[in-house]
Amino acid sequence: MIGCLYLGTQRSVQPYVDAFLSGLASHGYTEGKNIRVLFRFADGHTDRLSTLTTELVSLGARVIVTAGSASIEAAHKATPNVPIVSLIGPNPVDMRWVKNLAKPGGMITGVFFKTQAPKKVELLKELRPQATRFGVLMDSNTHAHSIPEEECS
Repeated sequence: MIGCLYLGTQRSVQPYVDAFLSGLASHGYTEGKNIRVLFRFADGHTDRLSTLTTELVSLGARVIVTAGSASIEAAHKATPNVPIVSLIGPNPVDMRWVKNLAKPGGMITGVFFKTQAPKKVELLKELRPQATRFGVLMDSNTHAHSIPEEECS
């Protein structure tokens, strides 16, 4: 069983939920047939994330899928022995969730923005080869860090 934990509302993350379920289906996993996925939404209340994580694990979740620093941190603190897969998050080394990227150890894995920046810029350059500048909008309330300019050139 997979537990999915989101800080936002169900409505705000529904496109991601749909994409996640579609990705599972494309690999032969169908909700209710050969896999069970439980979703929990904190509706913007970070103080609910820990309780929701504990609830998912008590219901049998063997892995927690989440996104963003608040959700990752809450899941990690609530259930340090359950694997966490992040759809997007800050640099896990900067957050002290892992020792290094080469051999992270621990229970957190996924896609992390800062560590993926060069590849994302490469993809943007393929999409818009004539562009010379790209902008990034980030939530200043997260622990994500800015991308060094040298990674974007």
